[in-house]
Amino acid sequence: MSAIKISNVVKHFSKKSLFDDLSFEVNHGEIILLTGVNGCGKSTLLNILAGVVRTKGSVEVKKPIRYATGTAMVDDFLNLEQNISLWLENGVSVDEVMIEWEIIGSRKTKGGRLSLGQRKRVLLGRCLANPANVYLMDEPLTHLDDMGKNILKEVLKYKLQQGACMVIATHHPEFFNEFNSRVIHLNEF
Repeated sequence: MSAIKISNVVKHFSKKSLFDDLSFEVNHGEIILLTGVNGCGKSTLLNILAGVVRTKGSVEVKKPIRYATGTAMVDDFLNLEQNISLWLENGVSVDEVMIEWEIIGSRKTKGGRLSLGQRKRVLLGRCLANPANVYLMDEPLTHLDDMGKNILKEVLKYKLQQGACMVIATHHPEFFNEFNSRVIHLNEF
């Protein structure tokens, strides 16, 4: 059974058509990579799958869903512990996320003092720490150093082994070559 099934999805903004009759399925343990030029609709498609943007057509996504947006949404005025803990469920601890993602710094460091790479680790860590059937990620490699990318690979492997599926918008599909992944190039629609 598919974790995601979309059929005949159509999305237009003003006079621009992003998708006309887009259809695909994603199975458990699989990654779909969304590629294409800036503005082709990768982030919009993730938002459709997350249920925050309406569209024509059928969209079925097996919940729970976790979404790491393209912007590192870290509150500048909350400390690191608060920024992580606000999103955690099922007994996952802030320490677990900080250790797994090697987030360096005091738990009391304000979000505004974190580098872009640290912000990205917080965003990915709190998204992927929670169990889900579907993980949506918008440009997860942006701002990550090599260590962060290695951590991401290991966490993705684990989540896929657990049966999760992922839809990832990226300009770097080669990073995901070792995974069971398919590429949907949105410029073609």
